[in-house]
Amino acid sequence: MPHLKQRLGVAAVACGALLAVLVSAGSAASSQFSPSTRVLPPQYPNLGQFSFPPTPAAPTPTPAPAPTTTTTTTTTTTTIPQFTTPTGIENASPPTPAAAPAPAAPAPALTPKDQFDLSEWNLTLPIDAMGGTGGSNGSQYAAETITTTQLLAGFTDSFFKLNTNDDLVFTAPSNGATTTPGVGSNHTRSELHEFYTGSGAATNGSWLSTLGGTLSATAVVNSVSADSDEATIGQIHGNGDSPFVLLIYIPAKQEVSLNVYSSPTADAHAETLIETNVKLNQTIAYALSFKNGVITATVNGRTATLIAGSSWDNYPVKFDLGAYSSAPNTGNPPGDETEVTFDSFRIAH
Repeated sequence: MPHLKQRLGVAAVACGALLAVLVSAGSAASSQFSPSTRVLPPQYPNLGQFSFPPTPAAPTPTPAPAPTTTTTTTTTTTTIPQFTTPTGIENASPPTPAAAPAPAAPAPALTPKDQFDLSEWNLTLPIDAMGGTGGSNGSQYAAETITTTQLLAGFTDSFFKLNTNDDLVFTAPSNGATTTPGVGSNHTRSELHEFYTGSGAATNGSWLSTLGGTLSATAVVNSVSADSDEATIGQIHGNGDSPFVLLIYIPAKQEVSLNVYSSPTADAHAETLIETNVKLNQTIAYALSFKNGVITATVNGRTATLIAGSSWDNYPVKFDLGAYSSAPNTGNPPGDETEVTFDSFRIAH
């Protein structure tokens, strides 16, 4: 029996050891096999220690490969069609380049009507209709008249023209045609004559004292004929051949005076001095006025007032201005002339 007990004890110990191993193995499995050695409980001192192989390490995960970026390049190829020369023009010349545009034409030169109001004036020239200066063999031809229509169309010539300052230059050569050859004045002129057509106009473009009027102008006398002692630069003229009021420049005295005829039929005139110390090419600013029988003349700020003869009260008159020579119209040296330049002029009624 003793042997049986000993054998049962050994079997019991073995079973206990086996049970311990199973319990230890379950614990190790549940703990991912982290401990590598287990110690038996103290109630089994005779079994000593059992050693177990080390728990294999968990496999290291392999990192996933980084994503690869793929760049796709698309190439487009364009096929240019080849030009085929049409049949028959293989030897044609290249086209001729277009001609350059022609330069713009220069602006037309200005004429007196572009700078001055000539709508109520006509002009007497110191030449006749044939361009002559008084005829030949003792025969005289009347000076040519340029109408308002012609002036407004741009008439200009060497006796009536603009200078480089666009002032209006009147030139009266001493040898030339006159208005009434052999009858009236024997003096040449390049002169504008008023032709009034407004309210209250009288015959032949004239007006009466009851209407009245004023001529204002600024001028310089450039030259006076050598065979003359004066030049007329402004007038109030009676209708027809009757002189009335003349504004004259006397170079020898450097004076500007007013000559007034007492009646339309008078030959004599009275002279009134207005301004002194006026040299050639010096400005003469003047105004001539006639209304209700009263004549008023102002030159460079100096004024003279006169009473006209009663016969002028109802006599038609008009204004004139320009260069009016007082030399005889024949026998003068070549180039002798009277010349007056106007910067401005106007008429008011």
